[in-house]
Amino acid sequence: VLSVNITKAFGSFRLETQFEVEEGSITAIFGKSGAGKTSTINAIAGL
Repeated sequence: VLSVNITKAFGSFRLETQFEVEEGSITAIFGKSGAGKTSTINAIAGL
């Protein structure tokens, strides 16, 4: 199991999220435009 806990600040806005992914699973992140999908992936990647 991969556990991810992310906290990232964008000015006065703060993103906090957490989730778990089972080893060997395929996982997708989806949502409306501007929902923070790319920011979440960048935070996981350490960018």
